[in-house]
Amino acid sequence: MACFDGCCGSPAFMHGQRGKQLRRMKTTDRIRDMVRHARSIGIARWRSAAAIRAEQDLQEAMLGGSAERLEVLAGSAESVGASRTAVAAARQEAARLRASAALRAALAARGPTAAQAAEEACKVARSAGVGNADIQFAIANAEREHAEQELHMAAGGSNPGRLALACKRAATAGVAPGIVEAVLQDSQRAQFENELKEAMKRGDADKIEQACDRLEHIGADCAAMEEAQVELVRLRAEEEEKKLEQEKALRKGARSACFAPRCRSAASNGKDLNTKRN
Repeated sequence: MACFDGCCGSPAFMHGQRGKQLRRMKTTDRIRDMVRHARSIGIARWRSAAAIRAEQDLQEAMLGGSAERLEVLAGSAESVGASRTAVAAARQEAARLRASAALRAALAARGPTAAQAAEEACKVARSAGVGNADIQFAIANAEREHAEQELHMAAGGSNPGRLALACKRAATAGVAPGIVEAVLQDSQRAQFENELKEAMKRGDADKIEQACDRLEHIGADCAAMEEAQVELVRLRAEEEEKKLEQEKALRKGARSACFAPRCRSAASNGKDLNTKRN
């Protein structure tokens, strides 16, 4: 009996079944590929979002000016696949900030090796990307701070020449004129107050009055001035009393000097008369 098309054992049927199987396999592979691709797309999108957030954090940190925070965020950004350019820029900015801080510390230092350390810090700062303008600005700030410190130290001493030189250096280094004037006034006030105390210890009315006048001239007002003025009034009163006593003593001495010759003359005349009588 001949087989018709569609019979289970016919070649046409077997070919059809084989085709269906191949189509199922292709469909399954296609679906598997689509799922795998979808998963890969999802992971890529997740990494991209994390990287974007990391790069935004880096930008904000670069405006903040903290080298430590930049270095930490750069490591985190690198781990989530952020842009290499952004990570490198952040690390370069962190190095620049550290070099700038080291430069300021070296310029503020004192001692025999301070100049050499400052020069080396300038080289490191330039190699780290610190601009020449920023370096010159840091040097100028350090010179101004040193001049101001020297001014305060000189004002606390007792050497007028050193104070005058410190004032000149401070003005040249850019210390504000108001600061120089305030330091000079404080120095003069301290000097005049010491003079006032010494004058009061000695009981010198003229020196007390001179010191009070100087303090009033610079606008100083202190409790010692009130005490000194009371003491000045007392000393002046004592001087007047002594002056009156001296005048009295002089007048008394003058009277004694006027009468003494007459008495001697009268005595001698009496002796002469007695001699003649005898």
